[in-house]
Amino acid sequence: MYSSGMRAWCASLLSLVWVVVGAGCGPSVWERSFELEPGATTGTATIGTPTAGTPAAGVTVREVPWGRVGPALAAENERIVQSETNRLDWAADQARESELGVLRALQLPVPAEQARLIGRSNITTTQALDPEGRELAEFAASVGADYAVWSSQPLGKTQVVEQEPVTRDRWRWERIWDADDGRFIYVRRWEPETVWVPLVIEKNEARWVVFYVKAEG
Repeated sequence: MYSSGMRAWCASLLSLVWVVVGAGCGPSVWERSFELEPGATTGTATIGTPTAGTPAAGVTVREVPWGRVGPALAAENERIVQSETNRLDWAADQARESELGVLRALQLPVPAEQARLIGRSNITTTQALDPEGRELAEFAASVGADYAVWSSQPLGKTQVVEQEPVTRDRWRWERIWDADDGRFIYVRRWEPETVWVPLVIEKNEARWVVFYVKAEG
């Protein structure tokens, strides 16, 4: 029979395994925040599954200054607001002209007229992101993109609630088997205990935008 201490140790170990293994099995932050452009298609690509014809190594990941992206997004939003029809109902030429307004801001190595915007990821977070890591390139490949163009803008300080570990010592009773007396006895033990306490702290917040672009021709 397992003691309560052994059961607690096993539970802690299982929790650790879930954090280390399970946390890495879910979709990336880029995939979770991805939105397909209206009227766009990923062709034969399945979201989250690398396409054989577009390996991650073939995706170019690059940064563009927010000074270009910010005004382009503001102009795009103004076009949407001023339009008498919903964006989903735009004619093909109207939608394409709006798309080109964004593409021209991305400093692509190909003319904007030879590129299509597949979709974008919009993220607001206090966490440090690594757009140069393999996850972004792999996801960009999965949607058939040749370029993943990103930009970020600091938003200042914000308050977040995080769980902080606090260790304290305490007495506890443990039921164990006494082989000499042939019965269970209770033993008092002094041991440390970790509890998680919510703590409000200030962190830097930033907005991130990634544009997934397919070259044509």
